Amino acid sequence: MQRTLTYAEWRSERKAKEQTWDEREDVRTAIDAGIAATMREPPDEQLLERAVERLAELLVGSDGRLIDYYSREITHNDQYPLAALRAVATGQPRVRDYELALDALIAIADHEGITEDVSNHAEARGFELPMGRVWSSYEMEYGDEIRIVSRNSGWPKTLFCGDTGQGKSATLDGAVADRYASGMKIVDLVDTDEFESGVYDIPQRQPALRDARRDLELPAGADVMDDFDAPDLEILVPLTPETASMDVPVPEGADVDDSVVRPFTIPASDLDETTLVSFLTALVSKQQEASIRTAYNAVAEGDWTLQDLAEQIAKRDDLQDSYQRRVLRLLEDLQSKGFIRDQDCEYAIDWDDIFYDTDTVTAFSVAPLEEIDQLMVLSYLVRALYDERTSRTELPACAGVARELHEIVPHREEAAADARAEALQGAIASNLSYILRKNRHERLEILADTQDVMDLKKGVRLRFSRFVAFQMPDRSLKSCFEYAGASGFDSCRNSIGPEAGVGAVIGMSEAAIEYERDFISPVQFAPAPFHHFDVDEHDSGFDARCDYLDEDLVPVPWLGSVPDRLCFGVGDVAGEEIAEGSPYQEFAEECLERGPGKTVVKRDVIDAYNNFAEERGYDTVGVRWFLRKFRKQTTDEWELESYSERKYDGVELTQAGQQYLPSGGADTEMASGD
Repeated sequence: MQRTLTYAEWRSERKAKEQTWDEREDVRTAIDAGIAATMREPPDEQLLERAVERLAELLVGSDGRLIDYYSREITHNDQYPLAALRAVATGQPRVRDYELALDALIAIADHEGITEDVSNHAEARGFELPMGRVWSSYEMEYGDEIRIVSRNSGWPKTLFCGDTGQGKSATLDGAVADRYASGMKIVDLVDTDEFESGVYDIPQRQPALRDARRDLELPAGADVMDDFDAPDLEILVPLTPETASMDVPVPEGADVDDSVVRPFTIPASDLDETTLVSFLTALVSKQQEASIRTAYNAVAEGDWTLQDLAEQIAKRDDLQDSYQRRVLRLLEDLQSKGFIRDQDCEYAIDWDDIFYDTDTVTAFSVAPLEEIDQLMVLSYLVRALYDERTSRTELPACAGVARELHEIVPHREEAAADARAEALQGAIASNLSYILRKNRHERLEILADTQDVMDLKKGVRLRFSRFVAFQMPDRSLKSCFEYAGASGFDSCRNSIGPEAGVGAVIGMSEAAIEYERDFISPVQFAPAPFHHFDVDEHDSGFDARCDYLDEDLVPVPWLGSVPDRLCFGVGDVAGEEIAEGSPYQEFAEECLERGPGKTVVKRDVIDAYNNFAEERGYDTVGVRWFLRKFRKQTTDEWELESYSERKYDGVELTQAGQQYLPSGGADTEMASGD
């Protein structure tokens, strides 16, 4: 049985130990090693055992003779697991005992002042809210808290990046909550799929994320916070015939006007030149593009409409007739979509209401639109976020949020197959690069996320000044340091593990100024106090609202039809009668012939159609989209069937259709994607 030491005996023991501790470095090193072992996934049991056994030897003796003394001295610490520590000291531990013993030994080190009253973690703060916890060695003294973001070198442009499941999106949400709490206006620009941004006004509901906040000694969600309320929310969707027939979530017993979802339209005169010209000039010569820009600049004053632009283009003598007709058809089709109107439209977007209302998060969604329409709206929104601030005064600071950035500004290898979609992705990249250069002039912060920084166009990724990085390939992490102008890649790489929610802040933090340190790591980030949408739990943000807020999906009363004053046809502006109809139906009737036993190479059909469209002034189409558009715009009798990857069955090109084939056809090519 172990004898309890007297205080004098303990003092004598301690003095003897202090002479051999070499300024207590052994204890601190062992503590750091133990903590590092527990943070790995799975925990490194061998490293943990070595660290704990070394600490036990240094702090309580190899035989555990000081355990009883410390059990009396630090009984106020209810985390002090005496039995586990005794098991380690006597050589009879279970696996779980090592983790518990580490907690006890750290408590003893703190009690003795071995860590010089410096904790091995500090609170990570944003501008207003705690955002997690920074872990550090005892040599890096951050104090009780450290601000992990700074405006000392301008308004931050932060990219959250890392492998799937590492927590970048949840961490982005935490940054949004912080900026909202600091009084900034939040504008969420990008939602292309599931209305995932439609849950800002719901307190955190995911049990795992509520637990993660509790583990960091933070309130589990906005519903239990004294200093933060879940924001008000508005979800703005472009007004089209499709959105005018959608169902939106409405509070139980309320009118549809009380829904957070509202429609908006874009005045044609607000469309920036980059967006509109990119849409109109895919696959054209520089001369043709210059002519379209001249026409745009000729109408770019006052409240002009798409018809005004069409009339200007129709007057251009330097445009080939086929190309001119194609552009006019594009404008006619764009007008028919409904989301481009004029400033007199009752649904015209009101940037005054958006920018000055900091109590409400404004979330745009283009989820109901087709890809090209999505990209056009997004290109406008990105540029408007900056341009619409330049003409207004005394605006609150603003944070623009862009999720899944790789979907809208991918590098060249991942660009859209459709030429017009690719051109619009280029327009978004150009507009985003512009506002990333100019953001400081309008008190505009950018918060974006992507999986791999290398997936983005270079002109965009190198404009970010701050990175929140999780586990990722070395080359990608090294690029983050390069773009942020920071050093310390090797140290940072070694501090980031596979544990979700643990990452690094690279660039633009107070640490860069106060501690001359370009990065902070490891940081255990806290999820946001408002809900984080999870596709595994709900099909859409609308479904989540119905589940958590008892809202019901109700049809909207919006009118999606375009007012007569804005409608026009190609013949109206071209001064001649031009047959209107589906180009695919025209092509089928003139260039295809049905019959049993007939076959045709898929690529021949696509090549013939594109040459046909070029001649008639219609838009061309990529391989990936041909069949989808053909089926949508032709009658049932022209249904294309395929029993192989290479050919369509039951149909062949007519003699007229064969005239549209390039020399030699495509007999040796395989048309994939349909």
